[in-house]
Amino acid sequence: MVAHVAPEAAVGGPLALLKDGDRVRIDADAKRIDVLLDDAELARRRATWTAPQPRHRAGLLAKYAQSVGQADLGAVTHAGGVEWPDSAVML
Repeated sequence: MVAHVAPEAAVGGPLALLKDGDRVRIDADAKRIDVLLDDAELARRRATWTAPQPRHRAGLLAKYAQSVGQADLGAVTHAGGVEWPDSAVML
């Protein structure tokens, strides 16, 4: 089972453009999820895509949604990307 939640999908990234039956490639070693659609199809879908309404308009989840960064930078709530200590892995 793979779970991936990213603000990238909420702002019209490739995951937002997926439809049932689309293929994706998951490479856990490279930490990648790739949408297997050509650029022309992605452009067609992006042209008609509209952002969903926020599900949470108040409270902690609304604050988190407004401040969280993109997954490729660690989905952190501060400017810049995630900063891991050199000597330890934090979970």
